[in-house]
Amino acid sequence: MKKSILSIAVAATLSSTAFAQMHINHKGVGEALVYPLYSTQNGNDTYIHVVNTTENAKAVKVRILEAENSNEVIDFNLYLSREDHFAFAITATEDGGAELRTVDNSCTVPAIPDDDKDGVKSVAFRNLKYAGDTGNNDISRTQIGHVEIIEMGQIAFSTAATSVYAATTHDQNGVPGNCAAHT
Repeated sequence: MKKSILSIAVAATLSSTAFAQMHINHKGVGEALVYPLYSTQNGNDTYIHVVNTTENAKAVKVRILEAENSNEVIDFNLYLSREDHFAFAITATEDGGAELRTVDNSCTVPAIPDDDKDGVKSVAFRNLKYAGDTGNNDISRTQIGHVEIIEMGQIAFSTAATSVYAATTHDQNGVPGNCAAHT
């Protein structure tokens, strides 16, 4: 009698376990985007466009990982205003690594610098996460990998000029209200 009660209790516990599943949207939209391959090898560039199709502003995490062990080579938070897009390219650098390049004005934290003041912002990928590894720890590992973009949250509409929504919203010239508000 006691064995059957214990078996029923164990079965009831196991059957109440929550199961999560991934849903692939046929329209290509969602809270998590995975670009399975970027490459700058052999003169290739990779171009990526991220689009916010909603009426709310969004905060997303962008992580770029190298292919050998999926070590992070760069990450940043991206703030998109409503119905906004962010476009960037991953290209090779002169030192044999890779970098992100963009002319987009969307807010990023940390900010992607415009070192040459030519309107093109760029940030070189880093090998800090694998520099101590044995074997290949060269910057060339950053030339191939994948990109993860994960929604952190939506930013609700607000009429207050000091709100995060207002700071993210682009004006008629395509410039966000105040990217410094996100830091």
